[in-house]
Order: sequence, then C-alpha cells, then structure tokens
Amino acid sequence: MTTILEILKNTADAGKAAEELAAFARENPDALETIIKANEAFLSKFGQSAGENLYNIYRETARAYKKKNLIQSDYPYDSRNYAEAAVYYLKAAETAPDAGRKLSSLDGAAAMYWNLDDKKRWCQVKLRQVPVVSDKDKTRLYMDIARETADTEQQKEMYAEALKFADQMSGDAERREETLKRLKNMVR
Repeated sequence: MTTILEILKNTADAGKAAEELAAFARENPDALETIIKANEAFLSKFGQSAGENLYNIYRETARAYKKKNLIQSDYPYDSRNYAEAAVYYLKAAETAPDAGRKLSSLDGAAAMYWNLDDKKRWCQVKLRQVPVVSDKDKTRLYMDIARETADTEQQKEMYAEALKFADQMSGDAERREETLKRLKNMVR
C-alpha cells in the first residue's frame, strides 16, 4: 500500500498533491501526526508555488495541531500544539482567498492564543481582524480588545475607536445608546 508521504514524494503537480492530502485527511481524521507530516512535506516540496492550495494546507495543519489537544484525542495535552496551530492559522490568514476565510483563520489563531492565556498576542490578532469586519461589528471587537489588554494606553485607544463605530452597531436603539454612554465615560 502506498502511503500519503510516498504519493507526495512522487507527485509533481501541486494541485494533484493537494487533492491527495485532502482525501487522506477526510478518510483518516485521527491520523493527526501523519496529516501534519504530509502537509509539512507538501509545503517543503511546493512552497509558494502551491498557489491557492497554500491556504487549505496551512488551515488543515493548524486544525491537526489543535485537534491533538482535544480531550478525546489519543495525544497527551501539550501547549506547543496550540502555539503551532496559531502559527499555521496566521499563515492561512495571510494566504486566504477572501475576507471570510481570512477572518475565520484569524479567529482560529486568536482562539489558540486564548487557550495559551496569551492575551497580548490575542489582542494583536484581534486587531488584525478590524479591517476585515463590517463597521457594525467594530465596536464589539474594539471593546473586546480593550477589556483584555493589560496596556492602559491601548485600552483607552480601543475604547475611543469603539466609540467611533458605536452608532452603527446592530441591535436595538436602547442598547446602542447605553453602549455609547458607557464608551463616552471610558474615553474621558
């Protein structure tokens, strides 16, 4: 039986190799180490020439690292898995073909930093989401960052930014007014 690593070694076409990897991951969802090794072999072989396949490879590698820390996995918990997952989610964000997948990948990276209790990096990733979200969602995002940052200057800046978009928040008018009032007090 030919292994996925042998298939990758003998395949010259990045698209074909990516299809083989995707099929292997679907058919063997618990073979996390092999998925990671195969994705890393793909990246080593094809690199930037993999084009649109890069996003999927980075994303699947991130997911495999994350899954290693799930309770039902057969792997012992290791915080390095979350750190590796965050790195690959960020790479996926950089190669994402559209805003939705970029936002989703940044969410993945932020979740990994949250799991690592690294609020500074969590805030940095959340800030990278700001240009991708709609104006009606920016207030909540800025308020979340302000709540979690340890930097009091950044906190004030984030509340000031949140205030700029507060009148565009979705939801009922009473809640919007309450948020505006609270933000004005925080910015003073």
